[in-house]
Amino acid sequence: MRPLVLASLAVAACAARSPSVPLAAASVAVPPVGPSFGTAAPTIVLDHDPSERWVALCQAREDTDGDGAIAVWAGQHGEVFGDAMTPYLVVGGGPGFAIDDFLASTDDGRWLAYRRTGRLHLRDAARDVETDLTALGADASEDGDPLGPPRAVSFSPDGASLAYLRARGRRTGVVIRALDSGAERELDPGPGLLWRATFSGGSRWIDALVVADSNRDGLVEVPRPRTTLAGRVCRGAPGSYGVYGRTGDTPTHRLLPVAGGAPLALDEPLAVWGDVVLARVGGALVLVAQDGARRELVPSSCAARIDARDDAAGRALFVCAAGPTRGQAAYLSADGVAPAGFPLDVPHEDSAEQGRFVWRGALGQVIDLEARRTVSPGGEWELTVVTRALVWRGAGYVVRDLAGGNDTPLPAGILRHSFPRRLRSAVYLGGWLVDVAHARVLGHTSAPPIGVSTAGRALTFTREDGGFDVGPVVWRPLSPAGGATIRAPLLPRAASSSRSLRPRGSLQRVPDPPWLA
Repeated sequence: MRPLVLASLAVAACAARSPSVPLAAASVAVPPVGPSFGTAAPTIVLDHDPSERWVALCQAREDTDGDGAIAVWAGQHGEVFGDAMTPYLVVGGGPGFAIDDFLASTDDGRWLAYRRTGRLHLRDAARDVETDLTALGADASEDGDPLGPPRAVSFSPDGASLAYLRARGRRTGVVIRALDSGAERELDPGPGLLWRATFSGGSRWIDALVVADSNRDGLVEVPRPRTTLAGRVCRGAPGSYGVYGRTGDTPTHRLLPVAGGAPLALDEPLAVWGDVVLARVGGALVLVAQDGARRELVPSSCAARIDARDDAAGRALFVCAAGPTRGQAAYLSADGVAPAGFPLDVPHEDSAEQGRFVWRGALGQVIDLEARRTVSPGGEWELTVVTRALVWRGAGYVVRDLAGGNDTPLPAGILRHSFPRRLRSAVYLGGWLVDVAHARVLGHTSAPPIGVSTAGRALTFTREDGGFDVGPVVWRPLSPAGGATIRAPLLPRAASSSRSLRPRGSLQRVPDPPWLA
């Protein structure tokens, strides 16, 4: 075991935030230091409000193992050893109050859900109002699955609605709650044991997982993964973990239209594109309409695997798995199939990677799913945020507009970083915070940030002591970037001869499948 470096634990939650809101750059008039969240104790940050109103964290505040010191270590699979860590919700600063588990929040941080004393609570951070959903019949229980999101709630991507489960006798329904008004309506997933329900395909559908006795052993059991990953509550950063199948029955997906209508029962839905669902049926890729009508797009003989998706635009890239380990890629949409003109390795499973632009190292190119073409990053690609890529070219970083081809060079003082840290649309590069989505430098911070706010401050730990991070966490102002902030894009540059542009692996032509000709 080794001491837990807790700064890395906030990365996943912070990176999941929507990158669509521009972040404020530091100004010459540096804002003051914000309030402190939590106490002086070993800390794991679970989530935070980008408007700086609240922070959810785990802290070891007491010497629960009686060894005379407060200390925490993490195992290889995310287990936390030493003194017990407790989840807290801190609103406005201070020590906060203990909770059982933090569950989820909307991208803008206004709405958050958590479990406290066994009850499910919804909080409006803008009005500082808490609603006890258990009093309305909500099922607050979890299933112990460490791999997926919490079972109890699901926020819609647009931040307007919440889905939760409500039991009525032996039946459980899905409640859709309009967050602003509090109005609720219930969707019926049909017969069977409702296991989970989450928003899918934006905010139009609910993917309800329903379990029956699929293995015919006389029992109805929800699936449970065989995994070495530690439990989700106050988990450390795992170095690795394994997944070795599941126990229990196999669930059926029932896609429920939020606006109302009969559910669609599908064994293998792959993506929701507006009012239609892309599913695998009998090995073929099929579009399924809300009324159940089906249209085959890719035959079962292809054994198609999805390589990348842009569900918001209803597009995908796939490779035929029937045959060699590499196959000819093709673009897919509701309009049909179009050859991509290049081969790709066959994915081991369908990819959930989302976005218009996807990087493929074997090509040394970025694939544009909308324009159906490949785009040179013009250097060594690091990451993509919305339509812009962070690229290392020669001796400095460049933000490339993948849609327009324009380049925005970053200041020469920003040195190359082996592991850029994603924080919403910002990237932390060795002291500098860069808003890649809007191609500008936000400012400098000497302490590695956990998150960045819409006001342009960085959330940081107070100190590091003995190999782990110590609270309280504080919103600290960024040092102004001064003349380093770039706003106007430059003219496009020619692609460099960077090594990242050289294809890795064989790129020989793979014949089109007969049905794709």
